[in-house]
Amino acid sequence: MVDALEAADPNVRVACTRETFPGGRRLCGVAVKAGGAILRRSGLSETILVFAEHRAFLAEQPLPSIAARLRRAAPEKKLAVEVGCVEEALQDTEAGFDVVQLNKFSVESVGEVADYARSGRGQVLIAAAGGVDVANAASYVRAGAGLIVSSAPYAAPPRDVSVTISAVD
Repeated sequence: MVDALEAADPNVRVACTRETFPGGRRLCGVAVKAGGAILRRSGLSETILVFAEHRAFLAEQPLPSIAARLRRAAPEKKLAVEVGCVEEALQDTEAGFDVVQLNKFSVESVGEVADYARSGRGQVLIAAAGGVDVANAASYVRAGAGLIVSSAPYAAPPRDVSVTISAVD
């Protein structure tokens, strides 16, 4: 995946999540770095990421107000918001967040959001997450994603292993 992104745009990185197998976080972190990717939010305190589940408790508050309040509370932290549809993403590119994470968007939808973001508040980073794999990662980058968020490197298919037992003379 790193090679595919490098070919599409050498400035875009694969950021691997913390979602590893039990007991494997440290080993996976070493493997991610050795493979040329980066760790994304290796701890919850590194950035502030607002998910839909958080927003459900803040439904009456407009997202720009939420972003402003978080910026005042933690001015040194990057602010990110995860969105699930194009309409929400278009609004959220102007809400004051540093990163708008598009969860399970099609390549075409990522392109639509990225084009909109570039036409207005161009400094917002568009992150594509969910459904991105080795086969389609470069397409997401060409569409305008500036970061690929993935746990795909942790989900390699099992190898077919066989054992041969024979008598020894």
